Amino acid sequence: MKKIISLLLFGLILVSFATLAANVQAKENPFIWLYDKDGNTRDEFAPGEGIRIVAYDSAYFTIKVYDPDGQPRLVDTSAPGYYDTGVRYDLTDKIGPWVVEVRDVKCKFAVSMYNVIPEVLFGILGTVGACFTGFGLKYLRASKED
Repeated sequence: MKKIISLLLFGLILVSFATLAANVQAKENPFIWLYDKDGNTRDEFAPGEGIRIVAYDSAYFTIKVYDPDGQPRLVDTSAPGYYDTGVRYDLTDKIGPWVVEVRDVKCKFAVSMYNVIPEVLFGILGTVGACFTGFGLKYLRASKED
């Protein structure tokens, strides 16, 4: 009797896993992926850096990219399947949070965000200064012990 219950429990777990895997493979909902020019997934970019936006939906959909001021910078319509912008350098020219939206005819949508942040020279200099300060304090402590 214990073996039958164990087999039934294992069968139920297996069936529920198979159902979950089938639902994931169906890809009913839209998806958005953000890549840099080298193909790495990212959500922070430097001004003027290349960005590649890939979207997927199982129905006809519209992709919109809004700049930090809320102005649409890219509006395009796509057939069902994958949509790829290619590497674009004009979608990172303003500093701040950008919004990517995919909306299909079934009223399903996906929203993604990425930030364009400036490269700060002072941050790099501050980090180097902090390292040398730590080494300097260690050197002073070692020289006092001598």
